[in-house]
Formats: sequence, structure tokens, C-alpha cells
Amino acid sequence: MSGAPPSGSGRELANPPTDGISNLRFSNHSDHLLVSSWDKSVRLYDASANVLKGEFMHGGPVLDCCFHDDSSGFSASADFTVRRYVFSSGKEDILGRHVAPVRCVEYSYAAGQVVTGSWDKTLKCWDPGGANGPEHTLVGTYPQPERVYSLSLVGHRLVVATAGRHVNVYDLRNMSQPEQRRESSLKCQTKCVRCYPNGFALSSVEGRVAMEFFDLSEASQSKKYGTFATGGCDGYVNVWDGNHKKRLYQYSKYPSSIAALSFSKDGRLLAVASSYTFEEGDIPQARKSMCIGREQFAYKLSLKCEQKKKERLKKMEERKIYLQLHEAMEALVHFCRDGCRTIGPHDKVLKRSSAPCNFPACKGLESLVRHFAGCKSRVLGGCIHCKRMWQILELHSRLCQQNHGGCKVPLCWHFKEKVRNQSKKEEVKWKLLVSKVLEARG
Repeated sequence: MSGAPPSGSGRELANPPTDGISNLRFSNHSDHLLVSSWDKSVRLYDASANVLKGEFMHGGPVLDCCFHDDSSGFSASADFTVRRYVFSSGKEDILGRHVAPVRCVEYSYAAGQVVTGSWDKTLKCWDPGGANGPEHTLVGTYPQPERVYSLSLVGHRLVVATAGRHVNVYDLRNMSQPEQRRESSLKCQTKCVRCYPNGFALSSVEGRVAMEFFDLSEASQSKKYGTFATGGCDGYVNVWDGNHKKRLYQYSKYPSSIAALSFSKDGRLLAVASSYTFEEGDIPQARKSMCIGREQFAYKLSLKCEQKKKERLKKMEERKIYLQLHEAMEALVHFCRDGCRTIGPHDKVLKRSSAPCNFPACKGLESLVRHFAGCKSRVLGGCIHCKRMWQILELHSRLCQQNHGGCKVPLCWHFKEKVRNQSKKEEVKWKLLVSKVLEARG
């Protein structure tokens, strides 16, 4: 299988690995891309410039890799070793060893430790600042119920997924035992786990993804856009809105299975490893490639989802205001017709009670009317409270269905007469307000 990547899938990086790609990671500080492969290599690329900047060899297939910073990184290999690289000098050394192939590696910025998971059913933490040699860099070894298939970090939280659908959640500040022991909600073997601020996503070999949450009682903060990408043996990459469980975008089909995906730190770039994953046995001529796609379309859709959410909240706030105006209209008629506490018509005996009124807006409107009666600056139009009272009286007049002399609210007929001399622009504005208030009332 050959040729350029499909239209719309991005551009292909030059000098790809010569065998299957096991993982790829963007740096947290730049567009540098670290790639591990079954050809026993770890390669460093500048994804923006499409340049291979360095290559490091292992004694066996490399199953995972990660950055420390822009100048160094780590890898996990089937030769049982965990290695550290300094990119500028080309220097490398062995950070530590397991007694079986090392499946995954992560660097914790919160704890300053390298975390590795192995098929020897252990999790190990390493201090990269320690003296050379595993006996000096090993912080601790933590037995797991089965072989480790994937792990992921967010802050001090570590999530480990193993064979047998086991999921353990740790706090890196206290690794003596897991905070939580869980079983995957998916029926088939776990393929990958990735954390987000208040939970983690689990994928399985059946092609499903489950969104799991840490304790609901904890304070949490969502990512800026809340999107994630998935890829499978069908050669398709899909970008999803995890909050609404909706697919945002699907890339054109790639020439082979999707082995790994990685977003750049700013979400602007998505690296896609299109590489045969041995789902149909050994195929010697299977194509390997890496494409860098610009996430502009998915980014715009994410922004669209955010915009819709803001619009919904804005409409809810607007409806709340219109409901309050409707309540004010009811309260105005109530104390102008019946009287309530300290305000009412001259022919009514006022209750003068401190008990709450059945009309929610009554007390606030009562205070506004009392202010309106005694304010000295209202004639000059300099009082914001009096302006509000004028607006309430005019709004009432536009809602009122009473004939001349039939309404008890002061100035009602005055405002009805005033309407005849208003400009079209003012008339349109008031008609819109009246319709919104009536609509909010339902």
C-alpha cells in the first residue's frame, strides 16, 4: 500500500520508522514529536518543520515513549529497560529495568518522577534526578493484579489499566495502595486509558470508549474544549465532544490501522500514526506513516459547542429577567388596586403587616415607589431608580387591557396616549419587550 495520505488527513512526516509505530507524543512546550517503534528506534521530529532531529536505538522493540522536557525524554522497551535520552547531545542511559517487557512510561510533572508499567505485573516509580543505576533511581515497586497495558496521569492522580479489565487509581503522594480499585465498564480487554481533569477515558479492543469519573464530590475543572480523538483498525480518526457524546468530525480513511494519536499542547495539531497493528497476523509489506493534521475544523466545532452553551445560558438569564418584569407588573397592579403593607389606594385600609406578600416582587417594588414619591432629582432625569419606575409604568400601560379610567395604576392612560407620538424605532423596541415578557410568562 503506497501513495500520499488521503485528502483532508494532513501532511505526512518524512523519514518514518521502518516497522510498526507503537506510540507518539507531542512535547508540552513545542511542536516536537517523539515516536517509538517496533523497529527498535525512538525518533524525534520537529512536526512543524517536518524534520527528523534525532534517532536512538534500543535492544528490542520500543513500546512507549514520553517527554521530560524539550531537551530530554524517556522510553519503555521490550528488552525490559527504561531509557533516558538527552536530545541535544545524543546521550542516553538506562534509568531502570523490569523483569518483563515494559509496556508504558509517563513522566509526572507534579511528582517529578517517571512512572512505568510492565508485563511483569508491576508498576515502578523512578527519580530521574538520582545517581546513575536502577538501585539509585528506583523510588518504589507496586504490584498490580495483572499485566499493565496502559497508564495515564493528571496532576497527582495516576490511573493504571491492566489485563483482566482491572483499573487502579493512585495518588502519587501516597502509593502504598490504590485510592480506588475498579473494573472496566467495557466488556472487552482494555486498550488505552487517558486522563482528563475530573476523570478518565477507557478504550477497548471492541472499539468502544467509556468516560469514567473520579469521586463526584471533588472540585473539578474541565479542559478548554473537552474534545478527544479516537482511531481504530478501520483506518478512521474521529474527533468527539465527550460532554455531549457527539462526533464532531471524521478524517478521510488512512491507508492502515491507527496505531496512536497525540494532540499538541495548544490543540492546534493532531499527530496520527497510521501503522499496521497486527490485528490480522503478520503482513510484511504493511504501510507505516505519520500524518500531522491541523485541527481547525474540530477546533471550530468545539468553539461552536461552547458558543451554543453560552447562548443557552444567555437565554436562560434573559428569561429570568423577563419573568421578574412580569412579576413586577403583577405586584404593581396588586398594591395599586388592593393595597399592601404601606402603599395602596386612599379608599383601602392597608395591612401594614411584616408578613411576606404572595407577590414575590411586591416588597422591592414598594421600596421603588416610595423612593419615586420622594426623589428630588427625578424631574431632571438624573435618578436611575426613577427611570426604572417610569419604564415599569410604561410597560404596564402596554400590557394593560383596561379602558380609560378602568385601571388603578397611576399614569396608565397617560402612557397609552404617549405611544401615538413615539418614533417607529421606540415602538419596535417596546413591542419586542412586551412579547418577551408575555412569552416568559408562558
